[in-house]
Amino acid sequence: MTDIAAAPHRPDLGWPLKAWLGFVLLANLWVAYRLGMTIDDLVSHHDPLWHSGDLQWALPALLATTVVQLIAVGLLFLRLRVGFFVIIGCTVAALAINLAIGVPLGTNAIGLVGAAVTVVLVRQRWHVMR
Repeated sequence: MTDIAAAPHRPDLGWPLKAWLGFVLLANLWVAYRLGMTIDDLVSHHDPLWHSGDLQWALPALLATTVVQLIAVGLLFLRLRVGFFVIIGCTVAALAINLAIGVPLGTNAIGLVGAAVTVVLVRQRWHVMR
């Protein structure tokens, strides 16, 4: 029989960071779904936009950054600092891809605000992560 009192203490991430990571998780699941559906639609209808432009590499690359970011959120829930650095890397990669395909700066600002919120919230709980 195990003694509950003998279990190692895991410091709490705090409700603001947990809520934010939950939102980021759901948002990235939605983005992955929409990107997958968009790619499927463009390919199945032999859309000329798919074959004539940057969408052929950009949309799969954005889908990949979204999937990697989902893994990074899981790492942050496990209190691993590497998850934070992966999220920042995915944000930079997505920004570069978006700028390469001509997404307006205003639209890209939304992703940068999300990264800034992540920085602020993770910084407050950095001491409980390894």
